[in-house]
Amino acid sequence: MRRFEFFLILLFILPSPGFSGELRITAGKFRVEPPTLHCAGFEWEVAGDTNRNARVEVKFREKNTKKWQDALPLMRQNGERTWYDRVELDFMAPNLFAGSIFNLTPGTTYECHFNLSDPDGVDGPTEQTVFVQT
Repeated sequence: MRRFEFFLILLFILPSPGFSGELRITAGKFRVEPPTLHCAGFEWEVAGDTNRNARVEVKFREKNTKKWQDALPLMRQNGERTWYDRVELDFMAPNLFAGSIFNLTPGTTYECHFNLSDPDGVDGPTEQTVFVQT
Protein backbone atom coordinates (compact mmCIF):
# COMPACT_ATOMS: atom_id res chain seq x y z
CA MET A 1 0.00 0.00 0.00
CA ARG A 2 1.41 3.35 -0.95
CA ARG A 3 1.77 6.15 1.56
CA PHE A 4 -0.95 8.30 -0.10
CA GLU A 5 -3.50 5.47 0.05
CA PHE A 6 -2.67 4.87 3.70
CA PHE A 7 -3.29 8.52 4.63
CA LEU A 8 -6.50 8.59 2.60
CA ILE A 9 -7.81 5.56 4.50
CA LEU A 10 -6.87 7.17 7.83
CA LEU A 11 -8.76 10.31 6.82
CA PHE A 12 -12.02 8.34 6.56
CA ILE A 13 -11.45 6.06 9.55
CA LEU A 14 -10.35 8.55 12.22
CA PRO A 15 -13.07 10.68 13.85
CA SER A 16 -13.31 14.27 12.74
CA PRO A 17 -12.12 16.72 15.44
CA GLY A 18 -14.98 19.10 14.59
CA PHE A 19 -17.63 16.54 15.48
CA SER A 20 -16.11 14.79 18.46
CA GLY A 21 -17.65 15.39 21.85
CA GLU A 22 -21.15 16.27 22.92
CA LEU A 23 -23.58 17.37 20.21
CA ARG A 24 -26.34 18.32 22.67
CA ILE A 25 -26.05 21.74 24.25
CA THR A 26 -26.19 22.29 27.99
CA ALA A 27 -27.42 25.66 29.21
CA GLY A 28 -25.36 27.34 31.92
CA LYS A 29 -25.34 30.69 33.70
CA PHE A 30 -27.23 33.59 32.11
CA ARG A 31 -25.85 37.11 32.68
CA VAL A 32 -27.19 40.60 32.06
CA GLU A 33 -24.52 43.22 31.44
CA PRO A 34 -25.04 46.72 32.88
CA PRO A 35 -27.27 48.51 30.32
CA THR A 36 -26.36 51.83 28.68
CA LEU A 37 -28.74 54.58 27.59
CA HIS A 38 -29.57 52.83 24.29
CA CYS A 39 -28.31 49.26 24.62
CA ALA A 40 -28.60 46.11 26.78
CA GLY A 41 -26.06 43.25 26.64
CA PHE A 42 -26.39 39.57 27.56
CA GLU A 43 -24.29 36.40 27.89
CA TRP A 44 -25.46 32.78 28.16
CA GLU A 45 -22.80 30.22 29.06
CA VAL A 46 -23.17 26.80 27.43
CA ALA A 47 -21.35 23.48 27.16
CA GLY A 48 -21.33 20.87 24.41
CA ASP A 49 -22.74 21.60 20.94
CA THR A 50 -19.48 20.69 19.24
CA ASN A 51 -21.16 20.97 15.83
CA ARG A 52 -22.19 24.56 16.72
CA ASN A 53 -25.72 24.36 15.34
CA ALA A 54 -27.52 25.76 18.41
CA ARG A 55 -29.21 29.19 18.33
CA VAL A 56 -30.55 31.78 20.74
CA GLU A 57 -33.45 33.84 19.40
CA VAL A 58 -34.13 37.18 21.11
CA LYS A 59 -37.34 39.20 21.50
CA PHE A 60 -38.04 42.29 23.59
CA ARG A 61 -40.81 44.72 24.45
CA GLU A 62 -41.37 47.70 26.69
CA LYS A 63 -42.66 46.62 30.10
CA ASN A 64 -46.49 46.36 30.26
CA THR A 65 -46.94 46.34 26.47
CA LYS A 66 -48.11 43.44 24.30
CA LYS A 67 -46.14 43.71 21.06
CA TRP A 68 -42.84 41.79 20.97
CA GLN A 69 -40.04 42.96 18.68
CA ASP A 70 -37.36 40.71 17.23
CA ALA A 71 -33.72 41.49 18.02
CA LEU A 72 -30.57 40.02 16.52
CA PRO A 73 -29.92 36.46 17.73
CA LEU A 74 -27.10 36.04 20.22
CA MET A 75 -23.74 35.30 18.61
CA ARG A 76 -21.98 32.00 19.30
CA GLN A 77 -18.47 32.14 20.70
CA ASN A 78 -16.16 29.29 21.59
CA GLY A 79 -12.40 29.46 21.48
CA GLU A 80 -12.02 32.40 19.12
CA ARG A 81 -8.81 34.25 19.91
CA THR A 82 -8.36 38.02 19.86
CA TRP A 83 -4.91 39.49 20.25
CA TYR A 84 -3.22 42.79 19.66
CA ASP A 85 0.47 42.91 20.55
CA ARG A 86 0.71 46.70 20.74
CA VAL A 87 -1.48 46.84 23.88
CA GLU A 88 -0.71 43.30 25.12
CA LEU A 89 -4.27 42.05 24.57
CA ASP A 90 -4.71 38.30 24.28
CA PHE A 91 -8.21 36.92 24.89
CA MET A 92 -9.74 33.49 24.22
CA ALA A 93 -13.56 33.51 24.07
CA PRO A 94 -15.34 31.04 26.38
CA ASN A 95 -18.14 28.72 25.24
CA LEU A 96 -21.18 31.01 25.28
CA PHE A 97 -23.71 33.07 23.36
CA ALA A 98 -23.43 36.85 23.62
CA GLY A 99 -25.13 39.87 22.14
CA SER A 100 -26.97 43.12 22.58
CA ILE A 101 -30.30 44.75 21.95
CA PHE A 102 -29.75 48.15 20.31
CA ASN A 103 -31.64 51.41 19.80
CA LEU A 104 -33.51 51.33 23.10
CA THR A 105 -35.14 54.40 24.64
CA PRO A 106 -33.30 55.90 27.65
CA GLY A 107 -35.03 55.56 31.02
CA THR A 108 -37.28 52.73 29.84
CA THR A 109 -37.78 49.24 31.29
CA TYR A 110 -37.75 46.37 28.81
CA GLU A 111 -38.77 42.73 29.07
CA CYS A 112 -36.26 40.59 27.14
CA HIS A 113 -36.91 36.97 26.19
CA PHE A 114 -34.30 34.45 25.02
CA ASN A 115 -34.99 31.02 23.49
CA LEU A 116 -32.13 28.48 23.25
CA SER A 117 -32.61 25.69 20.70
CA ASP A 118 -30.45 22.92 19.25
CA PRO A 119 -31.56 20.22 16.76
CA ASP A 120 -29.47 17.75 18.81
CA GLY A 121 -31.29 18.58 22.06
CA VAL A 122 -30.93 20.90 25.04
CA ASP A 123 -30.12 20.03 28.64
CA GLY A 124 -31.22 22.64 31.16
CA PRO A 125 -33.46 25.66 30.70
CA THR A 126 -34.29 26.63 27.12
CA GLU A 127 -35.81 30.03 27.95
CA GLN A 128 -34.78 33.09 29.94
CA THR A 129 -36.82 36.24 30.56
CA VAL A 130 -35.25 39.28 32.21
CA PHE A 131 -36.10 42.94 32.76
CA VAL A 132 -33.57 45.68 32.08
CA GLN A 133 -33.81 49.45 32.48
CA THR A 134 -31.79 51.77 30.29
